[in-house]
Amino acid sequence: MKEEFLHYIWRFQKFDQNRLQTTDGKQLAIFDTGHYNTDAGPDFKQAKLSIDGIKWAGNVEIHVRASDWLKHNHQHDEAYESVILHVVWIQDQVIRNANGEEIPTLELHDRSDTELENRYTALVHNLYPIPCKNYLPSIREITKLDMMEQALIHRLELKAQEILEIHRTQNKDWPQTCQIWLFRHFGFKVNAEPFTELGIRIPWKLFAWHQQNCYQIEALLFGMAGLLQSTSIEHEYYQSLKKEFAFLARKNRLEDKSLQAEQWKFLRLRPANFPTLRMAQLAAFMASNPHPYTLLESFPNVKNLDNAFKNELSPFWKTHYHFGKTGKGIPKYMGSNSRELLIINVAAPLMFAIGLEKENQRYFDTALEWLEALAPEKNRITKNWEELGLPNKTAFDSQALIGLYRHFCESKQCLKCKIGNEALQS
Repeated sequence: MKEEFLHYIWRFQKFDQNRLQTTDGKQLAIFDTGHYNTDAGPDFKQAKLSIDGIKWAGNVEIHVRASDWLKHNHQHDEAYESVILHVVWIQDQVIRNANGEEIPTLELHDRSDTELENRYTALVHNLYPIPCKNYLPSIREITKLDMMEQALIHRLELKAQEILEIHRTQNKDWPQTCQIWLFRHFGFKVNAEPFTELGIRIPWKLFAWHQQNCYQIEALLFGMAGLLQSTSIEHEYYQSLKKEFAFLARKNRLEDKSLQAEQWKFLRLRPANFPTLRMAQLAAFMASNPHPYTLLESFPNVKNLDNAFKNELSPFWKTHYHFGKTGKGIPKYMGSNSRELLIINVAAPLMFAIGLEKENQRYFDTALEWLEALAPEKNRITKNWEELGLPNKTAFDSQALIGLYRHFCESKQCLKCKIGNEALQS
């Protein structure tokens, strides 16, 4: 028995309510189960019930065993003094409040629906990546679509909270926050960490001062990345960037603030994903868009946003993947798939975070409009859902399906999922 299943039983009253009594024999009537609490404190707040005809309003705490109250040290927490009912699977111990009075307790193990419990066990313990796989054909379409939207919003909110934490560490400086989040995703997964650190170490105003000068911005980025420290590369462009960075570093007091070249990962990456080429693409973007925050504040449509990420590389990087490695067929622009991923993973979450901070619905709506206008991602997760009949026509859908899997299926949070709830009741 899991506590989360008891939460489900209590929340939806999935137990025999005939002649309800507390464990000390008092008559119990439930009028309102209360609001499910996801923060610290009792599990359900503002519940309403009566015990032996006396009406009570307060909080409800739920445990598998009554003794868990003591294991969790609730007896020392004033937040639990307002508990009016202790709901347990088994009462293995009488629990008392600070005044020594027994806390009214409802025991559920003899009142539970065994069939429901068996369905829940089967659902969360099967080996399918998507636990409700066999139930999905019987789930209503409206339930699936509603849960997809909920999963998408949940995914965006989680990313927005990450951004707001960066915002807090940057003294609520939105331009610097936007820059850091942008840099992180230019590194994609493998080099996200050093790109993030690069975004932190370079003040955003430096890019504004050198806008339209891609050469100086490349010197700034590659120099601060620690990629201009080699003494063996003699290429004229490399030496020129190195000299320019030395000047910029002295001018802007950036000496000793560079990363180390060893922090960047090249191993097992395709040349098109080398951090050097990504950095050249980033330099091209920052030369044309030194104020990413201002760009978002203009509420661009997807086409304009895509164009903002489509910037021609400087001549050197049209023939090089690395300072010491030439290559053929290097595209002049970042690929369309990469640009769309940046809109999905950078622009949309940033808009959502700004909307949360400003409490402005327009930002939320714009982020969702962008996702609805973009092509869907295709990966293992979305393929699994498509095989089960769920739609994947836009980035809105693919982000919803990824969120549904990552935040609900993968961790077996079936009881918090509308699809899982309907499967249990089928």
